[in-house]
Amino acid sequence: MIKKRLETVFTELAQLPKFIDEENMEELLGALTKAKKIAVLGAGRSALALKMVAMRLRHLGLDAYVAGETISPALGEGDLLLVASGSGKTESTCAIAKRARANGATVWALTGTDSSPLAEIVHGLTILPTATNASSVQFGGSLPEACIVLLGDALVLELMERLGQGHGDMMRRHTNLE
Repeated sequence: MIKKRLETVFTELAQLPKFIDEENMEELLGALTKAKKIAVLGAGRSALALKMVAMRLRHLGLDAYVAGETISPALGEGDLLLVASGSGKTESTCAIAKRARANGATVWALTGTDSSPLAEIVHGLTILPTATNASSVQFGGSLPEACIVLLGDALVLELMERLGQGHGDMMRRHTNLE
């Protein structure tokens, strides 16, 4: 029973590569590597998924944070805000993205549509599969949130190569307070 459910989830997640445009990914990779500081932003499960991405970016030695956390610095010129919202309509997320852009930060969104309030704010946009643009039986936003984690892992693998980082380099930046 569970094996069948896992196969269903994996089949849905296999849609992600069809949504990925290499030129778009090159732009996002460029934004990540050029940024002085990187902050990630999402609401609910999108925020949880992006926290995993931010942690991996820190393991790479990039200056990454979670927006809204007490140690998150101000963003401005030369910084990047990576935002996730499946619908692109989450008011709090849009408001913060707008504020980051007004302060000079580059804003990039991971979302399910190119026609939303968030899409109108950002500099760059990556479309992910969601229940509205792809086939999914998973509850709510489960598909895009899992895709955020998987895309984040793929971006980190590519950045590892481009930055000349290995697992040992990243492990030295991994927490040792566990």
